[in-house]
Amino acid sequence: MPEEQHPEHPMDPRTDGPGSGREALKTGTYLHTYCPHCKYDLVEDNWIKLVVTNTAGERGQLRLSPRFNVLHRESDIALHPDTEMRDLACPRCGASIVEPNRRCRRCSARTAKLHVSIVRLDLDLYICLRTGCPWHGLSQEDEGRVVLDEDREG
Repeated sequence: MPEEQHPEHPMDPRTDGPGSGREALKTGTYLHTYCPHCKYDLVEDNWIKLVVTNTAGERGQLRLSPRFNVLHRESDIALHPDTEMRDLACPRCGASIVEPNRRCRRCSARTAKLHVSIVRLDLDLYICLRTGCPWHGLSQEDEGRVVLDEDREG
């Protein structure tokens, strides 16, 4: 089976307002994704692979699409809709990537931090820990440089 190519999608030259200077991150952009602690490349076989702990305390693997706003996911343990995952961790160093003091702006659940690299930018991307919540966001610093495309593919 041929390995899938990961073409770089250029940042959209649009800005979110006159003189803002922010670039738009387009839906479908491939995200080179790393552990924020050990910088391990989390993408394998075209999935972001993480260790997940569900509300019952079961540990397993969570696979997320490495494409921005493409919300495909798979897990080998039960992740029930509208429940918050207990933990997400790096499969290499085992460190939790949960950011307990940062909350989802959509549903108020805790979030996890992934380090992503897109074309010429390195960003911290936050994702919601509530199963089914599509929210994701950037640090305040990165919000000054990039606007996220709101189109989502489920």
